Amino acid sequence: MIGKLGAGGMGTVFEVERLEDGKRFAMKTLRGRRGTDLLMRFAREAQVAAELAHPNLVPVIDVGFTDGSLYLVMPLIHGGSLEGQRSKFGDPAWARPILRQIAAGLSALHARDIIHRDLKPANVLLASGVARIADFGLSSLARPADPDARRQSSSNLIALAQTQTGVNNRGSSPQLTRQGDVFGTPAYMAPELDSGVHAPKASSDVFSFGVLAYELLTGAKAFAEAPLVTKMAGKDIAAPDLDRVPAELRDLVGRCLDLDAANRPTAVEIVTACTV
Repeated sequence: MIGKLGAGGMGTVFEVERLEDGKRFAMKTLRGRRGTDLLMRFAREAQVAAELAHPNLVPVIDVGFTDGSLYLVMPLIHGGSLEGQRSKFGDPAWARPILRQIAAGLSALHARDIIHRDLKPANVLLASGVARIADFGLSSLARPADPDARRQSSSNLIALAQTQTGVNNRGSSPQLTRQGDVFGTPAYMAPELDSGVHAPKASSDVFSFGVLAYELLTGAKAFAEAPLVTKMAGKDIAAPDLDRVPAELRDLVGRCLDLDAANRPTAVEIVTACTV
């Protein structure tokens, strides 16, 4: 182990070195007390990430359970997250290719019926101009398991976590949320999630992308108060000032931030719009 890189809501990330060849990786382990929900969410992150292979997503190279704790091994990505690049927010020339890459990663997730549920600057890593979506601990898998070997391996990890925590869940994946539960980062969450995340949809991720896109393009917040919080308080949600967004992307960002989920574009449409 080389040293600590950072800590998030579920785990601590360390820089580690592989003894056989000296190559370095990032290893994420659970931190603090390991409650059942926390352990299962960590296993869920391993399950989702281990089956993904896309240049704009952070893959998992290895997963395991040792000394009573789950761990994930991922590529070591230097450069930090978008959260650490806020001084560049408001520069459309810098933001546009990054947004296209984030949308491409999101499109790859949605193509596999995976909803990220916590898309925000802190969960997008950036190195050498390449953006990669990370942190799948809150992700939702909307389809049944397939026989793919990598998925089977990660499903075995889920089963191991269930054994360690005494949880017995039948089916392709454990139910980690209850109807009415709200998980994520309120400032980036779609307003329709005020009733909970029992059945999250891709359109909710697109709203999160819209909030992120507005920040990257304008350097300002799209909403004075998180729309989710405003709706839960029974108040009207004020429309964002789209005049601040570059004209060529104004319609796209506006559609992403539409309060009616049915009017939002797909991630594939976003990729196309950010490319032309």
